[in-house]
Amino acid sequence: MSLDKYVRSINKEKCEDCKFNNKQLKPRPIIIIPPPDTPKIMLISRDPTVDFIPIYEYSKRYSSDEMRRMLFSAAIPHNLIVQITKFCRREKEGLKESMKNLFKIFEVAYWTHLHKCPTDKENKFTTACANKWLRKEINEAKEEGIQTMVCLGKDVERWASKNIFTENIKIINLPHPSRRNPIWYTRDNNKKMEIKKSIKRLIELC
Repeated sequence: MSLDKYVRSINKEKCEDCKFNNKQLKPRPIIIIPPPDTPKIMLISRDPTVDFIPIYEYSKRYSSDEMRRMLFSAAIPHNLIVQITKFCRREKEGLKESMKNLFKIFEVAYWTHLHKCPTDKENKFTTACANKWLRKEINEAKEEGIQTMVCLGKDVERWASKNIFTENIKIINLPHPSRRNPIWYTRDNNKKMEIKKSIKRLIELC
């Protein structure tokens, strides 16, 4: 089964014990962002929120490529590029030419989540969703040629460290690219060095 077919087979009705399968909740779509034809990188963030639903539903009228570009531009992938750019500028990293490669994320990255249904304050994410779907999703991604997994945020990093065997796949950990995430502005030199190394690895792969 291809990666695209697998993610489209994810069905909320099969999540018997999940609170998001509660029929009293307003229906929420499972968020599936189409992969590119030749994906190289897998971006994993924690969970989409209900605020993402309107643009997600609107994007469905376009082709898979156009849909992916629209969603990347509106959310996490674009935010990641912005945070990396700002971080490198503050740290005066000499990566000006290489930074252009970051936008290749729009061409080579497949973006997915630990939690497939949009969350809100009352209905928060759990790792049960990742345990049921993401392990297989990663295996399918490896079959498609993805060799690198970028974990965005501590929740994804923790889940991956316990569930993903690193043979045949590289793991890059970066802070979640939320504008409110203070880690991007840390004064801890050791933490800065970790972020710099991860950024350099990501740029080299793009």
